[in-house]
Amino acid sequence: LDFVEREAVGVGGALVNTLPYRRRRLVDGEVYELDGFSGARPEPFRSRGPLIDYDRIAELIAFEDEPDVGDLYTFCPGGPVRTARLVGSRHEGGLVLEHELPGIRIETTIHRAKGLDRFEVTSVVENEAEDHRLRVLVRADHASGEVRAESQFAVVRRPLVPPPPRADWVEPPVPTAHTLGAVALGSLVLLTKGLPEYEASDDGLRLTLLRCVGTISRPPGLATRPLAAGPNIPTPDGQCPGRHVFEYALRFDGDELTDAGLIRASQDYRTDFLRGDPFEPPLELGGDVVFSCLKPAEDGSGLVLRVFNPNPQPEALSLSLPVRRIRLDEEEGLDGGLELAPGEIATFLLTK
Repeated sequence: LDFVEREAVGVGGALVNTLPYRRRRLVDGEVYELDGFSGARPEPFRSRGPLIDYDRIAELIAFEDEPDVGDLYTFCPGGPVRTARLVGSRHEGGLVLEHELPGIRIETTIHRAKGLDRFEVTSVVENEAEDHRLRVLVRADHASGEVRAESQFAVVRRPLVPPPPRADWVEPPVPTAHTLGAVALGSLVLLTKGLPEYEASDDGLRLTLLRCVGTISRPPGLATRPLAAGPNIPTPDGQCPGRHVFEYALRFDGDELTDAGLIRASQDYRTDFLRGDPFEPPLELGGDVVFSCLKPAEDGSGLVLRVFNPNPQPEALSLSLPVRRIRLDEEEGLDGGLELAPGEIATFLLTK
């Protein structure tokens, strides 16, 4: 199986392609890095980061649940946090953990494919509880400094302890924040699929799995929002009853990843394999930049490639096809080479 460029729906419905930075192939269940498609048996791709086994991963993961007296707009804590009780574990194609909380059952499978840099985690939650928030905590020892989070065409840096507000707010600042798919706290990297809310603290990263509430808006007087935000209309499906499947992954080489490398790791996790016959890749992209999309030009004159540089320093890229720089609207008249300034988004027209 080859990694194949594919389209996926991105933020706001935009089409986003994710082209892997390294070319790899699965052979006999292992991942190999390829210098070309010569047919010779390649060398195994070597994982980076510290050696961490399944038992250590099990020690790092905990599930926390707390009462939520808020609404669809706003979380509001309503009592002490409870930690799920581990009721069973077994090795079955990886490590399977079983946790329980009142009204909640969680089965988590942890798997690492040979040659990949990440542990892939699937948590299946059976939820019968109401008015609560369920999160998974991934512990990090002595976390400090800042946290990096993937955003649109960028990596956002946030302080681990936010500064106190300099003025009174109607709603007090919240400790949670948003990610497009990757969060790095020191060496710990958390990759997600469709789970955008996280909280970073000195004991690790918390990822929100479920927020279960039963009304659009509570009446005025919430501790986290003194005013009403909408009508007090019941939303029984907002309690999220039943079975839910959550996917996320862990890496432990975050202090070795550039901002571009962090986003590429996130793209690599979110992009599935496509089955198909081997073929010669039409394009090779090099440099510490991030691929955004590859699409036909609107006038049919070639292919339009978009890349961006989230790093704080300029980065040069290389391409295997002749290109010229164009504007975002695909019009001519833009000078520029193959070097991207920090934070720059570049569009190229590829022609044979």
